[in-house]
Amino acid sequence: MRLQVLLVEPDSVDRLYPFSATHCTWELRCGLYTILERWQHTLPSASVTVTSHRDLHVRSFVERCQGTPFQSLPTLTVNAAALLSPSVMRKMEEVCMKSTSPIVFVSGQETIGAFTPEPPTSPTSISAALDAAQGADVQQIDVEGKTISRLWQLLDCIKDGVRWDSELVTQRRDPNASIHPTCVIDEEHGPVIIGTNSTIHAFTVLTGPLVVADNCVVKSHSNIGHSVVGPFCKVSGEISDSIFHANANKQHDGFVGHSWIGEWCNLGAGTITSNLRITYGEVSVPMPWGKDNSGRQFLGMLAADHVRTGIGTRIPTGAVIGPMSAVVPDGFSPVQVSPFSWVQGSQVSEYQPDKALSTSKKAMERRQAVLGPYTEAILREIHRQTYG
Repeated sequence: MRLQVLLVEPDSVDRLYPFSATHCTWELRCGLYTILERWQHTLPSASVTVTSHRDLHVRSFVERCQGTPFQSLPTLTVNAAALLSPSVMRKMEEVCMKSTSPIVFVSGQETIGAFTPEPPTSPTSISAALDAAQGADVQQIDVEGKTISRLWQLLDCIKDGVRWDSELVTQRRDPNASIHPTCVIDEEHGPVIIGTNSTIHAFTVLTGPLVVADNCVVKSHSNIGHSVVGPFCKVSGEISDSIFHANANKQHDGFVGHSWIGEWCNLGAGTITSNLRITYGEVSVPMPWGKDNSGRQFLGMLAADHVRTGIGTRIPTGAVIGPMSAVVPDGFSPVQVSPFSWVQGSQVSEYQPDKALSTSKKAMERRQAVLGPYTEAILREIHRQTYG
């Protein structure tokens, strides 16, 4: 029997803002791999596919990353926001392969997955099969896992994510990576993974747990630790307890701590984040629906895709910057920046979508990348929802 794993985006995906504005839940990254990629590498014999109520976001994902079509196979349906270790994934696969009856997987009080042995004809037919099984004596199995409901929760998962993925790679330092002999790699507190075709320049200190993914550049005299630098990023300076999703630039000095940085961000020279309030209190985060208490003492910024900052930009604690924004303040940036905002000095104005998209396309062309039509459609819809 061959198993299909179907990652289902939860209805509450919007609470993962600003990541969710342009990405699907299974793209969450807290190690070398995204949630989807971790399933694919852990269960190579299974067919791993995805579904969401947000059709345009799925289309954007497919044009950026491709995907595996849905098949009529016995199916393990899993919450796409659930972080599970490879050992738990293998346990779930093993149980499903031996079962001819429906199974529900729970973590604590939360259902994170369910198995339907009868091959479904479509993702929507799985719901009917699960509903039909509710009245039966369904086996329930407890597994260890964590569901991400807010983006900053990923920062607490870096240690586990890096450790899990270090067990999935054959070598922590890819033989095609270029690492200068003066580079210091400290694995006392966790592994350091360096991907293929990445370059680590001279006099750099890398402290685990840490991922520098494929095709990255780390400039000289950098100090990076307890972080994830996603593929095709160029970074420098001091980075701590942060996640750079992919294709981001921070090529100059400046501190980024306890922050999440989206794709195609460009942080100007001397950009600095504050990750601790002067009162040492818990950080409140300004979200589109109101303020959320993060429950955290340390939290820097959440920067969406295509955010750019000017030289010397200072970002306040718990700042949230929406997609396609340009931030060039006189002092500290606003703690909340709406999508398609142009922050110039103390003034905030609308960043016209054609101009903003034109700039992003030029930045992407420099790396031989293009902005796909579905992704552009999402960005234009974000502008419409913001400005009407």
